[in-house]
Parts: sequence; structure tokens; C-alpha cells
Amino acid sequence: MSNDHPSDKASVDFIVTAPSKYQVISNGILVEETDGKDQTRTTHWREEKNLPLKAMCVGIAAFAVQYAGMVGSVPLWSWVYPDNKDKGFSDYSVGTEVLPFFTDHLGPFPYAKLANVQSTTIFGGMENASAIFYSENSVTGEGKTRQLFAHEIAHQWFGNMATEADWQHLWLSEGFATYLSWMYIEDAFGEDSMTALLVKGRKKVIDFFAKKQSPIVDSSVTNYLKLLNPNTYEKSGWVMHMMRKQAGDSLFWTALRSYYQAFGGKNAVTDDFRKILDSVTGKNWAPFFDQWLYGAGHPILSKTVAYDKVKKSAVITIRQLQPNLFSFPLGFLITGEDVSRKSVRVTERETRVMIPMNSLPRNVTLDPQFQLLFEEK
Repeated sequence: MSNDHPSDKASVDFIVTAPSKYQVISNGILVEETDGKDQTRTTHWREEKNLPLKAMCVGIAAFAVQYAGMVGSVPLWSWVYPDNKDKGFSDYSVGTEVLPFFTDHLGPFPYAKLANVQSTTIFGGMENASAIFYSENSVTGEGKTRQLFAHEIAHQWFGNMATEADWQHLWLSEGFATYLSWMYIEDAFGEDSMTALLVKGRKKVIDFFAKKQSPIVDSSVTNYLKLLNPNTYEKSGWVMHMMRKQAGDSLFWTALRSYYQAFGGKNAVTDDFRKILDSVTGKNWAPFFDQWLYGAGHPILSKTVAYDKVKKSAVITIRQLQPNLFSFPLGFLITGEDVSRKSVRVTERETRVMIPMNSLPRNVTLDPQFQLLFEEK
């Protein structure tokens, strides 16, 4: 009997007897393989670190297995189906490029090995500790697995080691993994690639909100699969992006490392991370968490632009259209005969900004640097 709850963590041994034509992959290190007399093989894997049940796994199939390389002291292995092993080994070798980003920023990889495994699963990937399962169609030979690999590898720190205490805090693993995969893509391919992910993620959040108005930390859900939605992934990723932009890169990474050091091998709730963020930045993040994580929705903004000839200034009026007011920093890019940038803090239903200019602006762009999750009407 097992208890599939993230707060119940345990070490695990898998001892599997299967036809000898199959390979067996699981969490942890390989303790023993013993051939039987009836064309069977018994395989014993052991993981001594405590895991939530969702991160435990065993895979049994005819695999092609390749040693992909070392990252520090951690060996990486690729396990793929034999009929597409050349494409699979090529695609899965990206793990040796992804893992260093996280070890450099978060600290040592928490497990003794990392196996990236092609599998039959309803998910694109499943972050089983030290033996990540990816869907069959993850193998294409086109090298398109980087973001997926980054997401699942990030889970080894957040989700597997530092685990949410209950399902409503799932963003502490899925939101973290989503944003950390975006940060990896930004590091590997540049700011434009990050912007593309932010734009795509924002659209998913807006589309989901049109169907369901619920907060990220949602204790009303009892069918936990329904938590696998854009709130938990893309909106949480955006929330972390806003944290990063308001805290600065250095303090943001320090907060992530501090949170991991405090809760690696343990369980945490949302407020535990908030307290870490408070301590690292010297700022009170409770209002931010209240509106972005415990409250539903996002700013829905309209703007009007006029010109005051007497004061020779552009007059920009921002209105919040959603029922619950948000407080947030908002940047502008104003173009015309002059080009100007401005940032203000929006707290009221209506905010008016005056910017000295010689004529009516041709265009005003809200949030040109993509630092705010919002919808413009």
C-alpha cells in the first residue's frame, strides 16, 4: 500500500524480476543484477534519499542504453527504444548541456546519477528522481528537447528534494520548473527567446482565466489533476519572473538557493518561500503573494493618450478594469518626435502620467521590457 501525498516521503528499493531480454531502470543506484535459470533477470535499484511517491518509478522495456557523459561527479545515461536509438541518443545527449546550468546556479545535483528515459506516458515528461521519463514522441532527431529537459531536470531540486507540503502548493514545483526552464533557454539562446516564452505563457494565462477564475494556491480543488493547468505552470512562471525583476537577478538566485538549502529533503508551503524571499531581499513580499498567488486574476488595463499643449507633455491615463485592484510597477515606451521611457507604480483605479514631449506621441507601449503579467484592452 502507498500514500500518494507529497508530504509522505521515503527511501525506496525496487527489486524487479523480468524476462532477461528487458532492461530495468529505476531511482537511485544499481545494487545488483542476477540472472535466473528461466531466462529472467532480477534487478535491484536503491534510492536512499527520501522521495515523494510521485517521484518514484520503475521502467521495464527493451532499451538501448548509452552513457552520455559526466557533469561533475554525476553520470548521465540515455535510455531509449532500440528502433530509434540513433535519434534518441542524439536528442537525449542535451542533458549534459542542461544540467550544468542548474548545478552552477542552484548547487550540486542531489542524486547519484541521472537517467533520461524514453517511455510511454500521458505526460510530456515525468520528473522521477534520478530517472526522468519522457514521452515516446520526445525523440525526433531534431534536438527539440532542451526546454522539456530543463523543466524536468529543474524538478530534481524543486519537487523531488524540496517538495510542496500539499497539492494546493504545487506551484512550488511546477511553477519553479517552468520558470527555471525559461531561464535556461534565456541563458542558452538569449533574451529574445525568453520574451517569446513570456508572450506565449501570458496568452495561456489570459485564455485560462477567461474560462476559470481561480488563484494559483487553490485549496478548493479535490481532483488534483485539474491543478495541472496554466495557473500552476505559466502563471506561476510569470509570477517568478516578476519576483526576479523586482528583486534583481543576484537576490533572486540567492533566494532560490536559500529555499532549497532550507527545505531540500523536506516539505514546504508557499509562505515558507515567502519568508525566505523576505529575509534575502529585506522586503515584505506578503502583499505581492496575496495578490498574485492567493488571489485570482491579473491586471486588465486600458490606456488613453493625449497631449497637453500648455505643459508640453504627453498625458497617459491607465485604468484598471478588473474588479480587484492590483499594485504593480509599470513601464512605458513612448515614441514620436521624442523617445522616452518611464516607469510608475500603479495602485489606483486610474493613474495619470505626464511626460514632457514636443508633440503627441505616435505610440505608447505598455511594459516594453515584459516585466508584468497583464492584459490590455
